[in-house]
Amino acid sequence: MYIKHLHSLVINDKYLIIPRDKNIDFIIRFKLDKNNIKSMLLSLSKENILYQIEDRDNLKYGNEPLVVFKRNYKLTDMYGREKQINVYIKIKYKENMLPIISFHLDE
Repeated sequence: MYIKHLHSLVINDKYLIIPRDKNIDFIIRFKLDKNNIKSMLLSLSKENILYQIEDRDNLKYGNEPLVVFKRNYKLTDMYGREKQINVYIKIKYKENMLPIISFHLDE
């Protein structure tokens, strides 16, 4: 159920990557545009879910869970080199919008 909802929101552009340094650096390093990011998010499946956790900052952002994904992608870096990399994606599950807290190389 969660994956269908995630895909529906992504298709309708109801997601936002939080502009944290790690996320911005990753997007720049691999020259990701809106279409690349959308494609990456739409490729997520339940098999890519690592775990789900409670949001510790729930007083500020609500009590919806955080869902953590890890998936391998073939991306081209800013120097034109193709690489297979694991990407760490953490999404706050919300009804009408997907705040993407983390979208960067897995460490």
